[in-house]
Amino acid sequence: MNESPSVEVITLARAAFSSAQGQLGLIKFTIEELVPADKSNTADPKIWSLTCSFYESLGSPSPTRYNALVNLTDKTVSIKKVGGGEPERKFTITEEGVGAEALDKATGPEDDSIPPSSSK
Repeated sequence: MNESPSVEVITLARAAFSSAQGQLGLIKFTIEELVPADKSNTADPKIWSLTCSFYESLGSPSPTRYNALVNLTDKTVSIKKVGGGEPERKFTITEEGVGAEALDKATGPEDDSIPPSSSK
């Protein structure tokens, strides 16, 4: 079963944010905007721009907004906090196990494990 590109983008972005913030750091994760950023391939875009927000901890007074650039070809996610305050971070998402089910399982909301990713 193949995922749509937008679902894959959200899955990869969530894995990167989960790795950076931890599972408790993604409270009320909301996608605000998801648009293709690959102007050279409008029929099958491989690079997407995502804007999301979430509460970074239980004590956060308001959600924090982030922009992410997701490359489906090499499974990289670059994230940057809206409004600055921290440098851009780039993650490469790797799959453990066989097929996309392993990635989905590692990043599902019911799973308390840290997703398979590494920071560069």
